[in-house]
Amino acid sequence: RRPLVERHFDIDTCWFDRRSANLQISEFYHQSEAERLTALKEVRGGGSVPPIYMNDVRKWQASGELSVLDGVEPEYMESTADGRAVVAMGKDEMNFDFIILACGIKPDFAANQLVKSYQEKSPLKMVGGFPSVSVDLEWSKNLFVVGALASLNVGPDSGNIMGARRAASIVANALECKAWLRDADSRGALSNRFDQLFWDEEDSSSCSSDSDSDCD
Repeated sequence: RRPLVERHFDIDTCWFDRRSANLQISEFYHQSEAERLTALKEVRGGGSVPPIYMNDVRKWQASGELSVLDGVEPEYMESTADGRAVVAMGKDEMNFDFIILACGIKPDFAANQLVKSYQEKSPLKMVGGFPSVSVDLEWSKNLFVVGALASLNVGPDSGNIMGARRAASIVANALECKAWLRDADSRGALSNRFDQLFWDEEDSSSCSSDSDSDCD
């Protein structure tokens, strides 16, 4: 595996900063799906470790309590009679009591059994392992996806809080969950408060009829 990368976030802060986030998102949306896939890989660049944890790692390394091995591809071999895992680390074999976290999988959502079964039921184009959903994040009628599944239409931050919030807003608008805010009858927050000042054709014709009656 590659060496540990130390940084606060998996993606650049320009995707979180309100002064630049809209520009990043706009440029991402105007790219083709192939270009978006490349952008996803370049921006995210793999997992990272926050500085606060790296400080602990260095401290434990210095005291001999922790060993960090990088640059090798681990391969699970077998389990011993006492339940220990035997893993090949390059030319060496090492025994482990526990494998707490194993990461670094390829982004292939077709390998997920749930996604795979739905893909068979409702086929959808896959781009680099990501489903090519609509701009409303809709896979099929009234089935929406968010999070990493929606990466091609949300952006590199789809797995983070900011991306999830944007995805939730897209889905809410598609479902018209906020339509009541524009409802003049219920005086929604987004309705036109001056709507009652305008006359429509029905009001105009009604007023004209009343005037004619008065004249008679």
